Amino acid sequence: MSIQVKMKNKFILIKDLDEDGLTETESGLFVPKDKLEVGRTAIVLAAGDCDKVKKGDIVYKIKGNGTPIILNDIKMEMIHIDFILGVIENGETATT
Repeated sequence: MSIQVKMKNKFILIKDLDEDGLTETESGLFVPKDKLEVGRTAIVLAAGDCDKVKKGDIVYKIKGNGTPIILNDIKMEMIHIDFILGVIENGETATT
């Protein structure tokens, strides 16, 4: 079953690229990602009336400003375009 979501206004639907929720430090400690003060990367699944991002873009986002949702057991987040810090271009890969 496939669900189509059409975003309104300048809201976008994103899915975090980091699924496991933990980051390993250089010393080998595992820290929950929500405790780190870094931007997170996500892929855009749907975009409303916005010319800054499109479906498939990889973006850096501010954490904690979206509305989490779960569709078909997939964790996603709806956020306003103003909470996107930047778009990764030219096939660059993101590391956090």
